[in-house]
Amino acid sequence: MLHPKMRHVYVGLDIHRQTHTAVIINCFGEKLGEITFNNKPSEFDKLLKEVKSHIGAGITPVFGLEDVQSSGRSLAVFLLSKSKAVKYVNPSLTYSERHNQTILHKTDAHDALCVARVLLNRMEELPDADPKDTFWMLSQLVSRRTAMVKASVALKNQIHAYIIHHYPSYRKFFYVFDCKTALEFWEKYPSPAKLKGTDVKALGEFLKSNSHGFLNEDRAVEILEYVEKDGDTTNEYQDTRDFLISSAVRQLKANNAEITGVEKQIKGLLPLFDYKLETMKGIDSTTAAILIAEIGDINRFSSADKFWYRKL
Repeated sequence: MLHPKMRHVYVGLDIHRQTHTAVIINCFGEKLGEITFNNKPSEFDKLLKEVKSHIGAGITPVFGLEDVQSSGRSLAVFLLSKSKAVKYVNPSLTYSERHNQTILHKTDAHDALCVARVLLNRMEELPDADPKDTFWMLSQLVSRRTAMVKASVALKNQIHAYIIHHYPSYRKFFYVFDCKTALEFWEKYPSPAKLKGTDVKALGEFLKSNSHGFLNEDRAVEILEYVEKDGDTTNEYQDTRDFLISSAVRQLKANNAEITGVEKQIKGLLPLFDYKLETMKGIDSTTAAILIAEIGDINRFSSADKFWYRKL
């Protein structure tokens, strides 16, 4: 009677964005085959054909992937659609396996071999791969928002650096440098040169319209007084300098609108997760999404102790 481990071949995969490398071993840890293929569905059948060439009757393959949510997600979904056994191999286990070797190697094939060995030795302990679209999509939205927020910070720093040469007292103009009214002002009046000919009444109407009545002629008077006290700040190539400010402001406004759109998408997805994080004081929908994207499916932790150990 065959030992249960003898009923399988073990396929470890080293996952990358462009290509994946697979190494196939038997129950004795002997290498049977190796294949590298592109990370696109049209090439995934190559993996199955290679694996099939190394198995006989009654033998089934088991696949081990370190990544089933990002670069390896498409492959995991493909294998599961073909009714294959797919296990998630925590990268820390592969790391330990690699460093247990007498001679350290760092090639895609050796990494895939280490995944296969972990799969062979600990298959019963490893969780089944579960590339859930909800967690993946929320993670992508969080990553997208993070990237845009960083871009907005860079744009704000640029605008600060540009404006101070034109309006030395610019920080006194508005309570918040990048509020809606301020951005409209910097875009239309990037320098005092653009403000010439604008009287208190016209500027007051502009501020009132863009602040929904919060600001009025009183603030217009203050701004014009600050400009007069700062003196003449006209520089060479003034039109180009003005363009840089207006351009950066337009980009920042567009970025802010995109961030708002992403946050709306995030808020729409949160009801799909029964975590109730927003009921905790100080946690809004964005913070809740960041936490969920980092944690993933909380059910993969059998206890609170294992959760804290994993995160530390």
